[in-house]
Amino acid sequence: MTPTPEVQERLRQYLLGQLADDAREQIERDLLVSEELFEELLVIEDELTDEYLNRKLTNDDRNDFEKHFLVPAERQDKLRFGRALKRHLSAQSQSAVTGEIRFGPRAWERFRSAFSSPLGIAAFAILVVGIAFGVWRIFIHQSDVDKGLLALNAAYREQRPIESRISSLAYAPYPKTRGPNDSARFDSVARTRAEAILANALNEHADATAHHALGQVFLANRQFDQAIQQFDEAVKAGLNNPKLYSDLGAAWLEKGRVERLGPEPGKGTADLARALGNLNKAIEIENKSLEARFNRAHCLQLMQLPDQAEKEWREYLKLDATSAWAEEAKRNLKQLEQQKSANSTIYPVEEFLKAYQAGDNSARFPITSSMTVHGIPAATEP
Repeated sequence: MTPTPEVQERLRQYLLGQLADDAREQIERDLLVSEELFEELLVIEDELTDEYLNRKLTNDDRNDFEKHFLVPAERQDKLRFGRALKRHLSAQSQSAVTGEIRFGPRAWERFRSAFSSPLGIAAFAILVVGIAFGVWRIFIHQSDVDKGLLALNAAYREQRPIESRISSLAYAPYPKTRGPNDSARFDSVARTRAEAILANALNEHADATAHHALGQVFLANRQFDQAIQQFDEAVKAGLNNPKLYSDLGAAWLEKGRVERLGPEPGKGTADLARALGNLNKAIEIENKSLEARFNRAHCLQLMQLPDQAEKEWREYLKLDATSAWAEEAKRNLKQLEQQKSANSTIYPVEEFLKAYQAGDNSARFPITSSMTVHGIPAATEP
């Protein structure tokens, strides 16, 4: 597809969230197969950012920009960089106008003296290269991992595939009517593209970041064992960040959610314990990790530990009180409060830990129907 003015306008409307569903879906399909169109999208992203910073957008476009365009974290980073650069340039321009800083003979002599020595020249060269690389990395370059994760987001734009948060996915609702083995509505072309790009990235550069990204694809596909394997490889390769441990915890959590319904629900119990351990690790690394706290609250809720889950949801809402994720947190908190008021049966923490530490795979939770969480039926007594 040639990026004609009409196509450019549609890309602009796409980034601002102004297209109807059918037109948006067509743009996303075209983006997945046309490298030229994808490059044009990046150009328009930069143009929109510049127009926003310089207050050249209409009020409606500005509102749509803030509501839709700024959702991905990479765009927020780009905006923060642009704002900082704009403030710097504005300050320099203002100084030149007001005469607050005069680059006179003495200033020139100081500058020339500072960078005339071999060490000074080397330092200046490093500074220039560093600035150039930073601009290239933020505004121009996009790695295969970036492209793969962009495609993964496009695949699950309407519904997210699991109830837990996957660190690189933007918010999408999780239907309450779905069971643990049901599939989300997704764009199969985008998902296939994401998997192909990230598998190729791993083949070319088998580093921790590529393992983590491919693991997220497997997690979205509900291939929990493969996801866990990739996340473990990322850990072995030295990646030590909260998003990785949150995703690893999410994989064990969703695996446990399914296995608790199988013939050996004790395996699900052990999986939830592993999930909790990894989520605790993520929060140890970064106390304000939203993904890890959201997932840990879900884990505690699924383990039928309502007091701990309630506390975790409240901690989450202290960090995030307004997003769509926060609205889900509020609904879960309300559900817990209703359960507690109904005096539901609670499986004691001590008993759970004893069963897990003893490797008891036959242990079952005495969960009443009122303790059913998000459509998962209660286990029966043996």
